Amino acid sequence: MRLNFETEMEFKRENFKKLNRKVGCYLIYTKTDEIIYPNRDSRLVYIGVSKTSSNGMKQRLESHLAGGNRGICNYSKQKGLLFTYQEADWLTEIIERPAADLERYLILDFAEKYGCYPICNARSEGELQKDKIDLEIDWARFEYNRGGETCRKT
Repeated sequence: MRLNFETEMEFKRENFKKLNRKVGCYLIYTKTDEIIYPNRDSRLVYIGVSKTSSNGMKQRLESHLAGGNRGICNYSKQKGLLFTYQEADWLTEIIERPAADLERYLILDFAEKYGCYPICNARSEGELQKDKIDLEIDWARFEYNRGGETCRKT
């Protein structure tokens, strides 16, 4: 099954409002700058999750913007960021796993393809039996290859 994320939005407080009390995964990435990862470059800087509606995606994203994750806060100030998300309700039913497992899967799958965790993810909270989740992720969406244009490497 292919996991499709929502349309990208600017990483700004007003864009978080509709995610209040929503559980799911979110990906934060630069507008144009690519991060140099060991295997290949990507604009992706962070993969996160809200595990409960009381600490929904809105609250988690606001926390990152306010400095809860220093890397995300600084990238936002210096470079500008975008984000996308996927609500977990229907997905967790299909994979029969909690949202935290979806986050782990995404982080581990990214690390497998790019050679390490996203730059602003300090770690993955535990290992995961990848063979129990069968998702295809379009990581190329987070690479800067629009129209043959070049990007800045950071």
